Amino acid sequence: MMYKKMRKPLTIFFSVILLLLSPLSSLAATSGIPFDSLAQAAIAIDADSGQIFYEKNSQEPLPIASMTKLISFYLILEAIHNGELSWDETMTINEHLYELSHNTELSNVFLAQNHHYTIEDLFDAAEKVSANAAIIALSERVAGSEVAFVDKMREKVEEWGIHDAYLISTSGINNEDAKGQIYPGSGPNEENLMSARDMALVIYHLIHDFPEILDDTSQPTALFAEGTPEEVVLESTNAMLPGMAFETPGVQGLKTGTTELAGTNFAGLISRDQRRVITVVMHVEEYDEDTGKRFEETQNLMNYALDDWEQRPIVEPDAIYQEATTDYGTKPKVTLHYQKGPVYWLPKNQSVQTEFVPDEHKWTKNNTLKMPVQQSEVVGHAVIKLPGTAKETLFDQTESVSIPIYAGETIKPLPFLQKIVKKTQVFFQRLF
Repeated sequence: MMYKKMRKPLTIFFSVILLLLSPLSSLAATSGIPFDSLAQAAIAIDADSGQIFYEKNSQEPLPIASMTKLISFYLILEAIHNGELSWDETMTINEHLYELSHNTELSNVFLAQNHHYTIEDLFDAAEKVSANAAIIALSERVAGSEVAFVDKMREKVEEWGIHDAYLISTSGINNEDAKGQIYPGSGPNEENLMSARDMALVIYHLIHDFPEILDDTSQPTALFAEGTPEEVVLESTNAMLPGMAFETPGVQGLKTGTTELAGTNFAGLISRDQRRVITVVMHVEEYDEDTGKRFEETQNLMNYALDDWEQRPIVEPDAIYQEATTDYGTKPKVTLHYQKGPVYWLPKNQSVQTEFVPDEHKWTKNNTLKMPVQQSEVVGHAVIKLPGTAKETLFDQTESVSIPIYAGETIKPLPFLQKIVKKTQVFFQRLF
């Protein structure tokens, strides 16, 4: 019961001491540089931990246009890995897809009905120039029909914990452009919807489960239907790749998306200095006013994540926390240390709020450490509140981190007579 009375003054006491003496106090500067994206929705995350660096309106489902194809790519690669499909298999194109591929208002490569296309050719066409007929052809090959493939897409994103996406096509085109082949129950002018956050999660799974996708998405060109009358060089719609208008060193992909409803979108991945960052920007410009701002916004977002954040331990292992007064120990002071804490991405120069929570059984009401104490004995915890988006990943949220504080050496209590003498000295010192 004593602990409930003493916890508040102890907490205040040690919070003040920690801010004054702890190594963490060196972090108490102004917050990181303010950043805001011009996109309607945006997110930037660490590609390995999923930690969020920035998000804006990231949980609202919005039209995703051809970023949809990233989900389709996942399922196609999964089919290949499962032995259900191979890159060198060939297939022909039905009349519906032949007509769709010749719609010049959509992204496509012209497909011929009697030509045998390899799975790899159609995949390259969908990946490089966002060819809609090509990705639908692949979906039909994998699942038997586009509708069945969409069902697989829905199942897959549910498996990933994505519950508010609306998926009705494998390509991302609007139903009004689908020439009557639409998902049952969907409206005539509808298209796929997903949030920026969920799209980042799609990318996370794609690049972790099938890292070979980056061999394709990092290349600015591919040769389609090589050695046939249909041969053509495909130039990526990703203008951030080498030799492109918005070339950015380290960019490895991934996918543009543009429709009237979606505006201009881009899902990006950059690798620099052994760091990888996933970005998504949605509806940066109207579809008919595309000046490349989606790539500029992506550059800004990538630079913010790479330049304004740093990975560091919350505290250095075994770093000195402070000295504590012993309660009539053989030494008047004992040095307290942090145990090893977790590593986080934190904004540079970001202040960190810290609170000490003592072990109720090991401290007196006068804020002295009870004796005896053993070396490495835990005497309390430093609770560190994480700032801003540093507390959140795609998978969970952590408001604070608790790090054990331990004694640096063994100290025994004073012998009985010495303790009496010491208490007497303290008594008279307080009198005078």
